[in-house]
Amino acid sequence: MAHEYGTFGSPSRESPRRRSPRFPFHPESVSTPWWRKAMFRLFDGARGSSDFQDIDLWPLPDGLRSEQTAAEMRRRLAASSRGVRGVVRSMVAELARQPRMVALVLARLLCVVADPLLVFRLFQLAAETPRRGAEICAVLLALHAAYLGTALLLCHCDYLLTKVNMRLTSGLRALLLEGVLRRGLYRTNAAVSAAADGSGRHRKQRIAELTNTYSGDVNCVMSNVSGVVLHWDIPLLLAVELYALSMAVQCHWGMLMALVGAVSMTVVVGSTVEQAMVRRAAALRTVYVNVIHECLKGIQMVKLCAWEDKMRAKIFSSRAVGARSRQHLTLLHLLRRAVAQELPSLLLVVTLTWMTRSHSEISPSTVFTSFYFFRKVRLRVEELHTHASLMRGFADLSSWMCDFVFDKASW
Repeated sequence: MAHEYGTFGSPSRESPRRRSPRFPFHPESVSTPWWRKAMFRLFDGARGSSDFQDIDLWPLPDGLRSEQTAAEMRRRLAASSRGVRGVVRSMVAELARQPRMVALVLARLLCVVADPLLVFRLFQLAAETPRRGAEICAVLLALHAAYLGTALLLCHCDYLLTKVNMRLTSGLRALLLEGVLRRGLYRTNAAVSAAADGSGRHRKQRIAELTNTYSGDVNCVMSNVSGVVLHWDIPLLLAVELYALSMAVQCHWGMLMALVGAVSMTVVVGSTVEQAMVRRAAALRTVYVNVIHECLKGIQMVKLCAWEDKMRAKIFSSRAVGARSRQHLTLLHLLRRAVAQELPSLLLVVTLTWMTRSHSEISPSTVFTSFYFFRKVRLRVEELHTHASLMRGFADLSSWMCDFVFDKASW
């Protein structure tokens, strides 16, 4: 937690050794014990706290001030032919300043990759007739250590990524605000000359509305940056889980690829249809509002009694169409959830049927391991599809905002 300006709007010059009664240990302070640094999210969570006071906020380092980050980002964006490349360059440059986060991400990757392999080994040991209790306990301890390591490393990666997001957000927000102000001044100076030819109405956009709109876009871009850093390993995890699944069912990779293709087609088709219905529902909602505006606009006091039935029927008809669209969307969402829940069971039945016809050995560990990893594969495919959609939105938003920043403004 940090703030850029202290009392009376001047940069804070207070000592970094200041302590807050509610948050006494800063994760980067030298005097903070190592065990508090390792588990600072468990002890110093700000969720559920009362309003922050000035004593609760730590001084902001000089490297996180918006005037410095905006100058660096302006230089990278101006050197790029496309806006998305400039944002990516800025993101890579900020991540390069955090080598500890790169090491933590790689360590988290090892913990996450060890999870399916340990689960597979645990199922194997549990199915053996002469049970080896010591080895089972060792695998269980290793599995819990992997889970704990994943959680702790994720907390630290998220903390360091928050610092990166602070720099990127402050720089991009400062550039957008400067672009909005310049564009507003340009329109103000051109308003007099534009009023003569009747084109002045196209320049009547408020600076506050533009700032609010682009601030929301900045937040979307920065949330996608977090998704890139924390979820880049989804294809690798999918490959590891498929490898563990192939060892469990002892089948060819061709059959596994066919099953994964079926899962992918189900996820993609369901998501595409649902998005189309969401867009249709939004369009019908717009039509419904336009119908109400049209009816209210055409009201005349003399003919109000004669038009009342027609207006009511028109509004009710438009509202009924929108209600049916929302019902269809709800049914489709429930159907997608049901298919997603039952798809691993269906894939397990297909796999066991294939193993029976090929006279392969089926053990309890095979059944439980296959069911577990089929559910994991389905979740990974959904995450991969969602991540790809976020990346497309990230590229579109970055290009759009950077085009706005550099339009009619030479830095």
